[in-house]
Amino acid sequence: MIFFYKNIIFFFCIIILIEYKDPLIDQIINDRIILNTNYKTKKGYRILLYYGSDINKYLKYKKLYIEKYNNNIYFQYIDSNFILTTGDYEYYSEAYHDIEEMSSIFNDIMIVDSEINS
Repeated sequence: MIFFYKNIIFFFCIIILIEYKDPLIDQIINDRIILNTNYKTKKGYRILLYYGSDINKYLKYKKLYIEKYNNNIYFQYIDSNFILTTGDYEYYSEAYHDIEEMSSIFNDIMIVDSEINS
């Protein structure tokens, strides 16, 4: 019986929230939908500058890259590892050209498959 009353109360709360919600919420949701549908990606390559759990090394590589090359840089934090990648290369040869230039500054960098911005 208590379960039945909880369901009825929950149902009425949902109706009240739908009835009296702020119209700005709908606008924000619609803006997010538009942003996500206009965001196109495709298969390509990126240069992996750093992958590891040392935040000091991560920040050092990030700062060094931003000072030297003012280009797109992508940050990720997955399973206690910091991932620092750069570039949106459609072809492996494009990434290889840039990795030769960067290898004098960054050690242990490599080209990885990735979803890139089109």
